[in-house]
Amino acid sequence: MRELRCLDLSLFISLNTLKYWTIGVILCWMELYSGIVLTGESQPRNRDETAGKNQPDRKGVDSMSVFLRVTDIFKANVNDMLDRMEDPEKMVKQMIIEMEEALVKATSGLAKAMANEQNLRKQQTVLTNQSRQWEEKATLAVKSGKTDLARQALSKKVIYDGQVQQYQAMVTQASNTTSQLRMQLDTLKGKLDEARMKQSTLVARSQTAKTQKEFSTILGTNVGQGAFAKFDKMEKKIEGME
Repeated sequence: MRELRCLDLSLFISLNTLKYWTIGVILCWMELYSGIVLTGESQPRNRDETAGKNQPDRKGVDSMSVFLRVTDIFKANVNDMLDRMEDPEKMVKQMIIEMEEALVKATSGLAKAMANEQNLRKQQTVLTNQSRQWEEKATLAVKSGKTDLARQALSKKVIYDGQVQQYQAMVTQASNTTSQLRMQLDTLKGKLDEARMKQSTLVARSQTAKTQKEFSTILGTNVGQGAFAKFDKMEKKIEGME
């Protein structure tokens, strides 16, 4: 079960990594293409293109504008999707659910281990009683002068004594397993209680960090100044038309 759980976790991580990588490639391609369109870095292929460079192609300009608007919309949708995928509150709740499921499985495993230990102890007790009975029979046979019966009884006792020793080893191993599982279960309970107590704190800290990040991004040089630069460019364009 542990190997299957690790495999499921590895598959989940791989799928999410591939998803983020694909989205990142799309965004990088759009940023590159948008930069080429806005800065005019594409090189003309022949003299005709060089000669017609100063002639504005209204159809091309309109197409570029439409593409850029679609790009902005797509970026907004992707960012919104990523925000929803990385919702800290949902992630914390999911982690606690997984911890609760692990606790249930650990409790079930401990119950099975305890039942197995109890059954082994019962079998050991039965074999011990059988050994004592054959010992008593051997003693009675000796007192009665029945040497052959005494030897047979002692042979039976030796067989049961060997089985008792085997079960004693199994009982010891089962007892150690039960003790380890009980300690692991107590540890899981402690971690789950700690996670439940920290749940609201972690969510609040995440929301605070997200707000600070958004505020810093608005005031940063990449997004904030980029938006103001676009506004200034639009203002100059309108002034030129006037």
